[in-house]
Amino acid sequence: MDSARVDSVACPFTRAGDTLYLAPAGGLNPGDTALLAIFYRGWPGSCLYYNASRRTYYSYISSTYYRGAFHLFPCQNDWAEKFTLDAFYTVDDSFYLAANGSLAGCDTVAGRTTFHWQETHPIGLQNTGFAFNARYLELVDSHVGIPLRCYCTPTDSGAARTAFATVPAMLDFYAQWTRTQFPFGDEKCGYMVTNDYMGMEHQTAISLGYAYLGTGCWNQSVIAHELFHQWFGNHVTPVSREEHWLAEGPASYFECMWVGNAFGPDSFRTDLDWYGEFYIDQENQYGPLPLSGADPLDSAYSGVIYGKGAWVMHMLRFVMGDSLYSDFLGTYLSAHADSSAKSQDLEDAAAAVYGDVDWFFCEWVYDSGHPLIRFSWSWAPDTLTAVIEQLQTLGCPVYEMPVEIGAFWAGDSLISRVWMQNPVDTLKIPLSGAPDSVAFDPHGWLLKEMVNTDVGERPARVKPGPVAWPTITMGLLHLASPPATLYDVSGRVVRRVDANELDLSKLAPGVYHIIDSAGARAKVVKK
Repeated sequence: MDSARVDSVACPFTRAGDTLYLAPAGGLNPGDTALLAIFYRGWPGSCLYYNASRRTYYSYISSTYYRGAFHLFPCQNDWAEKFTLDAFYTVDDSFYLAANGSLAGCDTVAGRTTFHWQETHPIGLQNTGFAFNARYLELVDSHVGIPLRCYCTPTDSGAARTAFATVPAMLDFYAQWTRTQFPFGDEKCGYMVTNDYMGMEHQTAISLGYAYLGTGCWNQSVIAHELFHQWFGNHVTPVSREEHWLAEGPASYFECMWVGNAFGPDSFRTDLDWYGEFYIDQENQYGPLPLSGADPLDSAYSGVIYGKGAWVMHMLRFVMGDSLYSDFLGTYLSAHADSSAKSQDLEDAAAAVYGDVDWFFCEWVYDSGHPLIRFSWSWAPDTLTAVIEQLQTLGCPVYEMPVEIGAFWAGDSLISRVWMQNPVDTLKIPLSGAPDSVAFDPHGWLLKEMVNTDVGERPARVKPGPVAWPTITMGLLHLASPPATLYDVSGRVVRRVDANELDLSKLAPGVYHIIDSAGARAKVVKK
């Protein structure tokens, strides 16, 4: 770093690692506004890369770990700190450079070209990006007034034109489902073709590896996934990495939705089931993790925010129905447009159009795990008896959910929507004729594991006692029978309480289990 200025006046500075301390003349008082200019140079420790096969330089700022974004942009490294961006990139005049926003100017002097890219919509640091190449072409198109751009080499231009021919239909499909037009239509919807395998939702300038240029289901799913991030992730940004499921969950689910729209329902099912298996495998290997507050350094993080996140969006659609679901998505996007949001904001949007969904968010978003179901049935004249057992272990909730039970005959069926809400639910469904078969959740709306109903023993499980769902932001929790033990959702002891009251003011947001000396159990959701 060479120098710093505050309001155009040279300012002394010191550094401690990646933190900069300034001492402006006269000081600054709370509430003051100042213009800070920092002059620095060098090769970034990470975040700027070169792809030899395509001779392309590009920035890759990962949504999860930033990959050294602070080496390129002086910043607070905080997802909630979104900003508008005037960026000037100077390269040899043989290069073309693409970046976020609109190209505001391009000047060449003495063999060097400066590209001025202007992003007028607030952008999160993790969604900035650029790429440049001596052979870059700019493929130009438009759709309903939205500029469409693709930046690629001549080698990739044919495949790019074919692969991105579906983007206009994707834009329409997503706008219809979210009740929200493409958020950056006044700038562009752009793709930058970069390395072999990479997809990153840089705002208006999506990075995509050339290996994804194709019309097959796999290729198109990646193109669709990164495009949906322009709504969920860019237009509305998670407040932190611990809330990143708000970007990856919706993008993963609407990737599946587009695949189903383009390739048929079997492809939708295959894609969504893959996300479910990915999540369950990760959880079984590394342990449960809640969606809200998920630790990015946890090994199960990706499986949870992508896999479980996609299924939570799927189950919300089932609970609400398609029309209210679209209203909910539009309400959320409108309320937090060009800003950031947290899980509670998504819940508030759902509640505004549907009603109480606190039960859903408590068990699926703020808590961890998923149901382990054993299902059995019998038929007596005029009655189908269905038994739903929840076998998940202590640390996971007993789920309260609407579910479907299907009775099937040759060429006919009856689907009944019922509620499961207890460790064991025995349900009586009027049915005049004996069915050939009966299925639990026949349309696959519920994220679950099924236990073989013919063999095997019931897994060990501690049945929960009375459960309360207080929502507490501060203050005291009164205990009936101290002492008590407070656990987090993974079963680790957080605190032992000997007094009659537990002070929650210093407790981190999350879901906790409390067991007192009498064996009474309760849950506290601190938001």
